Amino acid sequence: MEHSQLSKKILGKDKKLRGQIQNLEASKSLAQRQFRSVNLFINEQPGFLEEEEGEERLRLRQQDLKPLVPVKNVNNIFDLKLNFGDYFIDYTRDGNSLLMAGKLGHISMMKWKEKKLVTEFNVKDKIRDVKFLQNDSLFAVAQEKYVYIYDSNGIEVHRLKSHPEPCKLEYLPYHYLLVSIGKLGVFNYQDVSTGATVAQFKTNIKDARAMAHNPTNAIVGVGSHRGDVTLWSPNTGVPLVRMLCHKGIVESLAFHPSGNYMTTIGSEGAFKVWDVRTYKELYDYFTPRPATVCDISQTGLLALAYGNEVQIWKDYYQAKAKRPYFKHTFENDRVVNDLKFAPFEDFLGIGLHGGFSSVLVPGSGEPNFDSFEVDVFQRKRQRKEAEVHKLLEKLPPETITLNPEIIGTVDRASADVLAKERKEEEEEAERKRLLQKKKKNRMRGRDTATGQEKRKESVHDAKTRLRLKEKLEMKTRLRKAERNKVSEETNLLESGDVIDNIDVFDVVRKRHKSN
Repeated sequence: MEHSQLSKKILGKDKKLRGQIQNLEASKSLAQRQFRSVNLFINEQPGFLEEEEGEERLRLRQQDLKPLVPVKNVNNIFDLKLNFGDYFIDYTRDGNSLLMAGKLGHISMMKWKEKKLVTEFNVKDKIRDVKFLQNDSLFAVAQEKYVYIYDSNGIEVHRLKSHPEPCKLEYLPYHYLLVSIGKLGVFNYQDVSTGATVAQFKTNIKDARAMAHNPTNAIVGVGSHRGDVTLWSPNTGVPLVRMLCHKGIVESLAFHPSGNYMTTIGSEGAFKVWDVRTYKELYDYFTPRPATVCDISQTGLLALAYGNEVQIWKDYYQAKAKRPYFKHTFENDRVVNDLKFAPFEDFLGIGLHGGFSSVLVPGSGEPNFDSFEVDVFQRKRQRKEAEVHKLLEKLPPETITLNPEIIGTVDRASADVLAKERKEEEEEAERKRLLQKKKKNRMRGRDTATGQEKRKESVHDAKTRLRLKEKLEMKTRLRKAERNKVSEETNLLESGDVIDNIDVFDVVRKRHKSN
């Protein structure tokens, strides 16, 4: 109410803008009332493990948990042994499809709950990361040289040459943006709905091992070998925030679903919890060995792996936790390479050296889902309609900011400040326009850098030939004129006429020289 009165006071003369702000406030209050009414029917709570007297959660194995869960969940505990190196994994947003990619080129997609194989093929190339796009119909693979897009049948759809030597991939579902960072520090934002490159800039981050995005504001965080984490937006070519997090390499990082907390893992054997609202460290923990990868579930559980062991931490960001919530150990030769929590399920997918494992983690999945956001039981027709609605509701890249709450608010800066900002924006746009030279559209072939250099050389050679030709013609004309003059003077001497100002010896010398 106070904000409404303030908007009336500030915008008393602008009736149109005042009406828009009032409609925005009314829709916001209506959404809050509907959210409170819906919460009355959401009474499902995640089922966490509770210790009884004389029992320890850390000693529980998967075999001990099978009698406590339904048969459907028992069938989802399985292991796959594959012989294509370290495996990277990813789940779709609804949690129904699983994507696995071996470092040596093996790619497989399956409906992991039904154990139904969708596609399987080998690209015969080195793979560094995989990522589902909007659904299971398309997925991106970071290969040795470029990023490739494949469909659910394993057919190559696109080869993105603007993503050279990619190391890590991220996908922003509300903006339809595929994000990658290359081995040499090239940062790319590409719109997968139009194919246009939204932003591309060079950074000083080499061989990045950690990249994740904040689900609330779509800011992408990248860890470097210097121990710092930088937060990026496609609207600026420089990092919005730079945080010094570790003394060693940042191996992995993950954001809490609320968007308020970030967990980072360093090569010195510590993982830390940060408040991204104040950019301050909350708690730090240590593992027996340096961890290499981490992920956070929908309910806030943290999973991290070191060697062949996986630890699950609960309420680690609210207070200093004394010990892990859960632990799972593999055989000595099965080292963990990647891990992801399955959405809306109490399972953790683990990519291993030589296979994949699905582990039951009670309480990790969100029990209540919003069918307007992500429908777990979506049918084919509903999926087509949802794709159209999502495209219509796609957010522009300009909405990616550290504080998304400022969108839709009134800029209360003075008129002088607004005029100065507008002038700077116009000057920057004019500078960019002058830097970008318009190239002539060619109907045949493609314009390449090699072709441009060849054309420059040919033009240079033609100009040189013309200049040499003109110089030769000038010398020829001068020589001819000199010869004609000598012949005239010689004729006059032979005729016996007396001519003043003629040196006879000079005439004879020139005649011998011309002959």
